[in-house]
Amino acid sequence: DAAREVRPRIDPSAARLAAEGRPADELAQLAAPCRRREGAAAGPAALAVAETDFHTAVVDAAHNALLSYVNAVTRVALDATSAPSDATPAAMALRRGVVDAIRRADPVGSERAMHNLLDLWWAHLEQRPARRETGVP
Repeated sequence: DAAREVRPRIDPSAARLAAEGRPADELAQLAAPCRRREGAAAGPAALAVAETDFHTAVVDAAHNALLSYVNAVTRVALDATSAPSDATPAAMALRRGVVDAIRRADPVGSERAMHNLLDLWWAHLEQRPARRETGVP
């Protein structure tokens, strides 16, 4: 799947660049989607929006126009797949880990945390029952 080939190249690189630049005013924007996800009664649609907002905030904090463009394209593709959002405690801890590593200006740690988050997300996807084809891409 194309998203599986591209996301691991975008998000960890964006996390690394964000940690290298670490704009203080954007740290709150990185943490906000995490807080929304951790807020108790969010439904599946709200969790999915918070998930894409989190990844977009990381890419935006990288201040790289090409990464932002590719992120926008892959976000549309991921939204079309109705991919689930992983709301497990492990996934939430990994998201916080990405934000914390960026806050600490730890490029290697932020990149590693994002890789771990994506690995967990793909494992979560693989455990899902196969979707019935509807003819809609």
